Amino acid sequence: MKADLGSISDVVVDSNLMNGGGYPFYWYDANYKITNGRVTNNRFMRQAGGGYWPKGGYFGTQAFQASTLPQWSNNTWSDSGQQIGM
Repeated sequence: MKADLGSISDVVVDSNLMNGGGYPFYWYDANYKITNGRVTNNRFMRQAGGGYWPKGGYFGTQAFQASTLPQWSNNTWSDSGQQIGM
């Protein structure tokens, strides 16, 4: 998500399977702000478990550059169930 055309708020990203890209999840303030978000219960694939990249994405699982970060909880690797921290 990138708030370059207007503010974004009340975002829920829950129970998805994420795989590949530079970062499968991206949270970025640009000209506007992103507020009040929740990223929960998602599974991230990695090469060992059938994904494209060993780190879930080319650079990692997530990138954050915002004044307000989302709640991040219970996001795990799909192959092991291990928690992924923010």
